[in-house]
Amino acid sequence: MNAPVPLRPDRGMLERETRRSIVRGITAMALSAGDRNAAGDLRQRAWPNDAQADRIIRSAVSPTSTSSFPAITTATAMQALGPQSAEPH
Repeated sequence: MNAPVPLRPDRGMLERETRRSIVRGITAMALSAGDRNAAGDLRQRAWPNDAQADRIIRSAVSPTSTSSFPAITTATAMQALGPQSAEPH
């Protein structure tokens, strides 16, 4: 009988997913020429399971109250973009 493989958490997965959602949100905004409704529709068709990208699209508006703030913060977004920006392509 084979020994089971131990489950090890991938510590970089959250950062990669955040970075991917930021890029997807920005791409949807760029392709829809800044129209948030069209960007949301595009995001839904292209990446239906990426709710964080939808929060990126909606975060560009002025909040009416603190309860409407997106779950992602500027500090998190900038920290997540750093590694991808430094990689040679």
